[in-house]
Amino acid sequence: MLALLMLHTKPARRLSARRPTDNLFSPEILASIIGQMVIAIVFFVIVFNILQSQPWFCSSRMATIHLDGGTLTPLNMSEPDSFNYPCYLIKVPDDINEGLLTNSFENSAMWLFTHVMYVHEALAFSITTTFRRPFWTNLPYFFYLIFIYILLSIFLLMKDGDLGFGGLQYVFGIREGIPSNFRWELFILMILNGLIAVIVWEYWGVKFIHRWSKKVYGIHVKRRDDHHITFQGQPQRLTNVLQVMDTNDLSPLSITNSIPHET
Repeated sequence: MLALLMLHTKPARRLSARRPTDNLFSPEILASIIGQMVIAIVFFVIVFNILQSQPWFCSSRMATIHLDGGTLTPLNMSEPDSFNYPCYLIKVPDDINEGLLTNSFENSAMWLFTHVMYVHEALAFSITTTFRRPFWTNLPYFFYLIFIYILLSIFLLMKDGDLGFGGLQYVFGIREGIPSNFRWELFILMILNGLIAVIVWEYWGVKFIHRWSKKVYGIHVKRRDDHHITFQGQPQRLTNVLQVMDTNDLSPLSITNSIPHET
């Protein structure tokens, strides 16, 4: 939904002196995409390692060690539940999908955290655009961004037994037993991820790489009054280059040039 709504941000009211890149593999675009991927992977690894270091954590492998690998039913039905389910009770078929345990600590913690990273990615790709209006002028996108961020934050901090946790468990398969202090650790990491992805990298880092690439590779961003065209084989300079009009006006942009007529 965020990806669809962000496309409805209107063009900027005035043309920028800097023209858009005509290369999808330009340093600026590659730095933005690859940087966001690296940040997401790093935080994924950090959260997963912190999760595994918790004293209450029990891996899905340990949780199913006494269960049949295909059906996740106990191998020995005569054994008590405390033996067959050393970590938590596994309900068949509610907690499994295609023979795999889906309602686990790993899936629950990573689901709660990574969905917030999607929001950060959407914000990062829409906050620094030069050729569109600010993202908050796109009201459906702006309000949905706030709504989904608050909702995911509530999901992240919701403890066992809180009002609505049963519905969260039923709809998304969130495993009970994740303590409140770990949820707050994830919340702090979530804020840190947003600051690094949106402000540090997208707002500062990508701009720095763009300036650096122009110096190193000689990438020149042409200004409006530097453009030339060829008319019957002769280069001519455009003058009075653009009469910039409000994009709310449906009339076309007026371009005036002083190309001499050949006789």
